[in-house]
Amino acid sequence: MAKTKKATAVGVLFLTIWLATMWVCILLTASSALFNWPHRETVAVEEKRALAARPDYRSLPKKLWGQATEGWYNDHFPFRQAIVPFFRNLNINILRSPVGYNVPGRGKWVFGRGREWPEVEDYMGVIKLTPQMVDDWRTLFEGRVAWAEAMGSRYLEVITPMKIHVHPEKVLPLIAMHRRESYREDLRHALDESFSGTNVLFLIDSLSAEVASGREVYYEEDHHENAYGCYCIYRDLAAAIRALGFTGIHDFPLYEDLVPEDVREGRAPGCWIRDRRLVVSNPDAKVAASETLGIPARSIRFPRCPIYLEQPGPHRMMVVFHDSFLRYPLSTWYERGDMGAFAIPFMGGFDRIAMLIFKRCTTELLEGLFREEKPDLIVEQFSEGRLQYGPVGLDETMRRAAAWGRGTPLDGNPSPGASILAAAVFDDLDTSSAGAGISAKLIDVSGETLSKITLAPGARRVAFFGQVAFSDGLRIDMGDATFSSAELLLRSP
Repeated sequence: MAKTKKATAVGVLFLTIWLATMWVCILLTASSALFNWPHRETVAVEEKRALAARPDYRSLPKKLWGQATEGWYNDHFPFRQAIVPFFRNLNINILRSPVGYNVPGRGKWVFGRGREWPEVEDYMGVIKLTPQMVDDWRTLFEGRVAWAEAMGSRYLEVITPMKIHVHPEKVLPLIAMHRRESYREDLRHALDESFSGTNVLFLIDSLSAEVASGREVYYEEDHHENAYGCYCIYRDLAAAIRALGFTGIHDFPLYEDLVPEDVREGRAPGCWIRDRRLVVSNPDAKVAASETLGIPARSIRFPRCPIYLEQPGPHRMMVVFHDSFLRYPLSTWYERGDMGAFAIPFMGGFDRIAMLIFKRCTTELLEGLFREEKPDLIVEQFSEGRLQYGPVGLDETMRRAAAWGRGTPLDGNPSPGASILAAAVFDDLDTSSAGAGISAKLIDVSGETLSKITLAPGARRVAFFGQVAFSDGLRIDMGDATFSSAELLLRSP
């Protein structure tokens, strides 16, 4: 009897607490909606994302109502902005246990795990690149380099490291004792023997050297490089571009102690660190609009939108495909209302720079750049964590371009029937047929079509015909298409 009463009392107590909690949450949610207390946030700064909006039940299938309601409530329950950081701090810094994709390191340092940011898995040697994947990555880079050079441009791949490899001294001993070689090294070894190796910049070496000198180059609580690390990345990017032969790029000054007044007021170039962010003064560079690239001078999506910069320099254009590594540590990441204040620590060499955030190269996007303009340099930046998913944009065009890049100049006139590589380059290619592709045919002396490539109109276009049999009198048939110049190029495989 006594046991039954005690069990009943416990049950009543549990039910009371549960009901009280439920009603308090309901009342506080109503109060937040009506009176904005507790304050309703729309953006979770710590989580770097917009919070879920109230579901539009009229446009949602009924089977998704529960899921949508739960997602909205999870993002807006009372005092969420205080409870979530408390829960994370309790687990990461006190209990030293993982939370979501975060794995604790020394002090307040955290590292990533899981599919989106597999730092710990790579550090421990869990992830491997298959030989086929390594070959595909090498083929993609070779194709991009050869394609760009055939288009009269240059290509640079920039691969930013995951911070666990740059700051291994921050890893807890239990994980540190299982350290293995990163799968990054398999690709680097393959590129040592590739003509594209000089066009692929792995930033792991430079950033690791900064850490060895006593610097920290990543945020302890985030996977992005910190303000100083961001400066180092732009510094190394400028050096790599100079190494490709582009002149006129100046060293951008960083002031870590006293910031000159003219720099602080935006009248002279320079950058400094404020509130853990990199503030950049680059008065000669201005945010502008590009009609040909479809980039406006202002966007409500700033800073997560394409940006076009104009500055003094040689008449050259650089297009950068990149992720948040080139923007997140900048002070303008949170200055959402002033897109005109955006600046990067890069001077000279180019008078136009297009920065396409959250875009990865594809052949379609690359060819679109040459629809009306002829960019002088194309840069793609992404994190090495993406290497495990395989190359983005490896298609038949890039495979043929890679084969062309591996070819060598012809040594004399080949004998009839000898295997050769053929390509053709066109300037100002156009057609009178609206919306139609242009068929470029490689024809031998007998009139037989050896290879056919479909091209779109553009300021410059290249057709990689692949491997064909040589014969005297090779020619190109472009149908009714027009062009200002055309050149047939031959190589030995």
